[in-house]
Amino acid sequence: MEHITTGPQVLGFICSRASLASKGLIVSNLKVDPNYSDTLYITVFNAGTGSIPLEPGYPFCAVVFCQTDGECQGETRRPDPEGISDGWAEKLIKARPHIVTGVITFVISVVGSIVAMLVMG
Repeated sequence: MEHITTGPQVLGFICSRASLASKGLIVSNLKVDPNYSDTLYITVFNAGTGSIPLEPGYPFCAVVFCQTDGECQGETRRPDPEGISDGWAEKLIKARPHIVTGVITFVISVVGSIVAMLVMG
């Protein structure tokens, strides 16, 4: 697990490493919001035919940092899991755009990894 802290004018993107993508390792391409300070949980999937051993501390992805033109206001944190069942329908409706974005990001990750596998042999 990695802990990361970004400032109000910095955001990050989690990307696959080409060497592992060519073996079939798919990393969910995620974004790290400005003002984020927490542990990163990164989803990976082995779409290859063989095993891909990953050890703690092994660099299986990369983070690309970008500076924004202005400061992001507010604080970014993971939703509190307490009381998640209270008003779940309303929360799901509010989260729908983020769910769609996550699905699109995952599909793009899969396609990118497949293209990398085809290109790199």
